[in-house]
Amino acid sequence: MRIEKVINNNKDYFTLGIIKPDAMDHIEEIIDKINDYGLKIFHFKYLIFTEDLIDEHYAHVKKFNEEIFNNLKKELKDKLILAFMLYDKKGNAIKRYREILGTTNPNDAACFTIRGTFGDKVNTHRNSAHGSGNRKEAEEETIRFFKDELFDVFDNLAWLIKYEEDATITRLSEEFKDDVINTYVKRLILSNNPNKKENK
Repeated sequence: MRIEKVINNNKDYFTLGIIKPDAMDHIEEIIDKINDYGLKIFHFKYLIFTEDLIDEHYAHVKKFNEEIFNNLKKELKDKLILAFMLYDKKGNAIKRYREILGTTNPNDAACFTIRGTFGDKVNTHRNSAHGSGNRKEAEEETIRFFKDELFDVFDNLAWLIKYEEDATITRLSEEFKDDVINTYVKRLILSNNPNKKENK
């Protein structure tokens, strides 16, 4: 019922993001930027960017410029990425994530953005992160990266929308405040990070 309401109101409560291999060492800082901007990660997973997945995800780049596509494939193939779903309680998830993400070319991105901070200013295709550009992309990319767990993704989304809209849910009042949710998810992501170096 809640998902239908989102669609009918033409609100973008969710979008998809990816932390690319070149920025996997900066997961904590990137999550901080996302959280500080008022967005909430509500579902995530680590996965290997396979050749098939790259071909599908960057088909538009290959059509536009095969050289750029080949460079991307070389950078991404068989490497670890973090794919995640973002929620914005005001219904501007796509726009707001694109704002904190920054422009595609790190040289043109504002210094406070993810790409402006972590993107490679020389090899500009290494721009740290990805974000869906519009609702159609967000829906297609969600299916692409989370096709085996779509029920969980949208169940989490519906729960969040209900929580934000319904102040009568007293059982969630304190332990599920925005900052607590963000902190919990961040810790979960970092504790599962395969790149994490153990302290010796």
